[in-house]
Formats: sequence, structure tokens, C-alpha cells
Amino acid sequence: MIAARKLAPVLSLLAVLLLTTACTSSHKTPAEQVAAQSFLDAVGRGDATAAAATTTASTKALATIEASLTGLGSGTVGTLLVTSLTGRTSSAATADFHASWRLPGVTTPWSYDGSLPMTKQGKQWLVSWAATDLHPDLADGAHLVVQRTLPSRAALQDSAGRPLFTETPVVDVGIEPSAVTNLTSLAATLAAVPQLESTAAQIISAVKATPPNGFALIITLRKPVYESIRARIHELAGTRFPERTLLLPPTSQFARPLLGSVGPATKDIIDASKGRVQTGDDTGLSGLQLAFDSTLAGSAAVDVYAANDSDGSLGAKLGSVMAAKPGTAVRLTLDRTVQQAADAALAGETQPASLVALQPSTGKILAVANSAAATDDIALVGQYPAGSTFKIVTYTAAFTAKPALTPATPVTCPGAVEVNGQTFVNENQFHHEGIDLSAAFGYSCNTTAINLALGLPATAQRTAATALGLGATWKLPVAAFSGSLPAPGRRSTNERRTP
Repeated sequence: MIAARKLAPVLSLLAVLLLTTACTSSHKTPAEQVAAQSFLDAVGRGDATAAAATTTASTKALATIEASLTGLGSGTVGTLLVTSLTGRTSSAATADFHASWRLPGVTTPWSYDGSLPMTKQGKQWLVSWAATDLHPDLADGAHLVVQRTLPSRAALQDSAGRPLFTETPVVDVGIEPSAVTNLTSLAATLAAVPQLESTAAQIISAVKATPPNGFALIITLRKPVYESIRARIHELAGTRFPERTLLLPPTSQFARPLLGSVGPATKDIIDASKGRVQTGDDTGLSGLQLAFDSTLAGSAAVDVYAANDSDGSLGAKLGSVMAAKPGTAVRLTLDRTVQQAADAALAGETQPASLVALQPSTGKILAVANSAAATDDIALVGQYPAGSTFKIVTYTAAFTAKPALTPATPVTCPGAVEVNGQTFVNENQFHHEGIDLSAAFGYSCNTTAINLALGLPATAQRTAATALGLGATWKLPVAAFSGSLPAPGRRSTNERRTP
């Protein structure tokens, strides 16, 4: 006990001495490493101005760093860390570093090792600037750029597995404003050609919104359609007709707009893709091409190149970040022959009209057709009164609620019937006496159906409509309306129900 008490002050003093020694000998980060890391941090967070300010040639550095950050893509984040210092003297050193970049829409980081030559000017350490400070193989006069290469788009297929879209020759009909001699006259002449689907005002507006040496696109036509009107428009001053190919269905009306289209990605699609789709990508723009885009498009190969500062041409490949992944074909239930027949049935219709062909035994959709006058896919999303097709619901409800009824049950089919002071009639007030239910259904007799409905329980028609699928939840990849039927309203006991 006495010995322990005597040792305590000695042990305390020893502890103080050890702590003091540890503090005075703690490692201090060399100034050249701090300066190098400051440059790397600024580059990684995308602050070109701050990074350039830590170099010996801030103007040149700023231009290269800005171009490289732009070339790597908006949203790129880099983690660049000094790993060692070598060749240290009083005025020079080399800071080795490891870089790891997260590129937009890419899960695999782009990584490499590099080095920074450091030089001391006065009391300040700076990065001795050269393009190799960003990447060891980047030459002066070049900058970093990401190159995305999309694989060939997989096919939307018909029910037999044949592609519905193929590369099709098209012609862009447009105007170069600086070459126009009389815009008013040109617009009027073009507007008179039905295939161009434009008014003179629309054409004038498009041209005025285009730079003088730009290209105001009026319409893109399949090449045979263009050839049919070529003589009327080709020699007009200011017109231009570049040719290319597009992925298109067999005809312009084939399953339009269900299938949708493919073209350059819009800003909305790019924003919604969370990095999967980038500016310049071709992508599904509407319909099933948009709904299945991630499946059909696959994923792009992502590589990093050195790009020439003067013309943007690609030089050496500096890294392969991600290999391309081919898309997967999607087979639809559309029957090509049935779809063509449906399109033909509506070809001469000048009013909005639609047709959907189903296979009752399976529920497969064999065709979805819309007339040229339809502005939307009214075949699937249109909402209209059911009309005489609702008689199916009324008859289903009647046979369900009244088991004694049969197709042979005798009924009347008067020309008109009054319900709650309102008169309902058959077309041209046709009437039939001494007929049965099956005949009344065949004649589509409104008055018979109304009298059946008046004798049903309040919820009978709604129950029958639900059983037949009205208002059902459809698992379709595109928007669709399955119908609706409001609940019956409350009525007084003396009020007769209307169908």
C-alpha cells in the first residue's frame, strides 16, 4: 500500500511526458500535398474556377477543366485522392492520386491513377499545369468526353414474333430561312399540299423561329409519299429535303397510336429516366415504344475519349466504363392480318372512330385501330355513352334476377315508352308485337330493354356490368379506360326507375 502511494506521482509525471512527446511529434500534412488535394477536390466537385486557380496556368487550365467536366456529363461527381508524395525537394514534388468518377446513368465508376507535378512559387505550392493533370494520357489541346453507344434497339413483335418496326427510308421536308425569297408565297404553296399537314401560319411561324442557316422542319414523310409530291415542292426556293431512315411500323396508320414512335429523347423523358436516357439518345417517345423502352433499348456502352478542343473529334480511348447490354424483344398479342383488316375498315372514315378486336377465349387484344381523324388512342382511352351495347348488361341483369325468363319469353316492342315524364323511342319508332326476348334483342329494341330494366332491383344492372368487366382494373402497359357505371341514386318509393 505504501509503495503504491509513492509510485503514483511518478506514474502521473510519466503520462504527461508521453502525451507531450506524442503531441509535438504528430504528423503534419505537407503543404504540397494540401495544395494537390485542394486541386483534386475542386475538380471532383465540378468547380473548374477553383481548380484552375491552384495551377501555374489558370487560363489554360480553366478551359480544359470546364470542357472536360462538360464532356463527362452534367451530374458527374469525382472522388480524387492523393495517395503518395514522391521526388520531394524544397521547390518541387510529385503527388500521385487515384481518381474515381461517377458518371450520369452509370453504376460502375470510372477509375484510374494519375500524378500531379507540384512546384513552389514563392511561398505557395501550385499544380504545374498540363492536360495530363486530369488524366495521364490526355494530351494538351484535348479534353475528356464520354461517348455513349446504344446497341441496336430490340423489336416490338407481332403475335407471330415478326418485328413490327423496321428501318424505313424517310425524307425531312423543311426550309432554310436564309434561302427563302418570299416566305408568304412559299408557305401558301406548301400549305396547299395535303400530305404536308400544315397551315401557312404554322409554316411561317416555324421559319421565323429558326436561325437563318438553320432547318425548319415541316414534316417527315415516308419516301414513297415524298416522291408522290416531289414535283410540287422540290424546286421551291428555300426548301430542303435531307434523307435518313427511321424505325417505323408497316404503314402510317398501323396500330396508331398504340405502338407509338421512336426518335430523339425529349427533355421530359430524359428527366424522368433518372440518368438512363441521355441527350442524343434515340428512345421510345410514345405508346408501347415508350412503355417498354427500358426493355427494348437495353443499355449503352460508355467509354471515355480524348476529344480535340478545336473540332470535337474523338482521339484516343482513355477508358471503357461499361459494356453495352442488348435490349430484349417484346412480343405483343397483335395479329398482323387482323390489325391490317381493322385499319382498312377505318381507312375511309372522316370522323374520329376506333375498333378493338379481342379473342374472347383468351382475352388477347388482336387489333387496336383508330381513324386518321382520331387525335388520341380513343380505342383504349375514349369515354363515350355505351348506347345499344349496354343492352347486353340489361339482358344479363334480367336473366340473372329473374330465372323464369328465357330467350323464348314473349315480350312487346312498342315504338315508344314513357318513363317519369320522358319519352324514349326506337329508331324511327319501329315496333314489333308478338315477339320473344331473343327477337327483341336481335332487333335492338330500346323499349323492350327499358321495360326489362324497370322491373329489376336497384343494383342489378351495376352488378351485371361489373361481372361483365366494366370498371375492371386492366394490366395494360398503356393508358386504358375500362368503363364506369355510377351507383343508382336514391328515389322515392313512388318513382319508377329508369335504365
